[in-house]
Amino acid sequence: QKMDQGIIVDELGEEYGLKTGDKLVSLDGVAYDDFTAYRKGILLDNKTELKVERNGEIIDISLPDDIEYQMIQSDPANALFSIPLPYVVDEYGDDQEVTVAEDAGILPGDSLVGINNMSLPFVQDFVKQINKMPGETASIKFYRNGVLDSVSVQIAAFDKDGETIGRIGANFIGNLDRFYHIDHDNYTFFSAIGSGFSYGNEQLGNYVKQMKFLFTSKGVSQLGGFGSIANMFGEVWEWEKFWRMTALLSIILAFMNILPIPALDGGHVVFLLYEMITGRTPHQKVLEYAQVIGIVILLGLMLYANGNDIYRAFFK
Repeated sequence: QKMDQGIIVDELGEEYGLKTGDKLVSLDGVAYDDFTAYRKGILLDNKTELKVERNGEIIDISLPDDIEYQMIQSDPANALFSIPLPYVVDEYGDDQEVTVAEDAGILPGDSLVGINNMSLPFVQDFVKQINKMPGETASIKFYRNGVLDSVSVQIAAFDKDGETIGRIGANFIGNLDRFYHIDHDNYTFFSAIGSGFSYGNEQLGNYVKQMKFLFTSKGVSQLGGFGSIANMFGEVWEWEKFWRMTALLSIILAFMNILPIPALDGGHVVFLLYEMITGRTPHQKVLEYAQVIGIVILLGLMLYANGNDIYRAFFK
């Protein structure tokens, strides 16, 4: 991905010296071609020494050792920095709670670029400003078919987690292919097999590294059940995404199954190891109680994860 306009920085990134427009150069001395490698390196691999280019000058940014936990508590998907995206309006959803933009005549395909006298060409900055203006009347500037226009709207007040924020109800196109040239690697049948194993191993490694976030309040709140799994596949059928998600879920289930939790294969392995080392079979009552405890843990996790889905669906 070639990002001539640099990165969009949030409050957390600004706190540690990053600025919107900075261009990523290297992380712990390694220059990456893939933007996501920088985020993964910081979030999962504890890399903290970042170099950026700012106005032709190389700037060193040192992040704290606990930066990954700060990112999780802030916004796991966009904390520190994100890819700048133009605010091109997508199709409106039938179940939208806020229809300010639609009622004002803003159409899918319009590119929102400003509020009042502020130039806000990127969706991150635009939404951030809108969030600060619940109930206010504002002039929204937008391009339609290359012509700049504006419309006056009253920004809706929306309750989010007990906080009142502003919204206009205009979804944006988040497909990077529309706005950036993204390099794709092509493989032959046989080279794809080796690359597939490498990719699967990398995904498993990433999943294992993410387990540490389960011990944070923000991390555990991200757990999801059947609804979250269904959402991973998207609303539109894509065979590549379907098989990629299916493979990922298979890897996750395989890893979960070897965890030392009674009632799972990993739990049985623990008791077998005990028997091999001591030469004694665990007492039958111990096995029974362990089995019950394991089932309670698994049922509790299932209920909690699916409860999160229900809460997000109806109350957020």
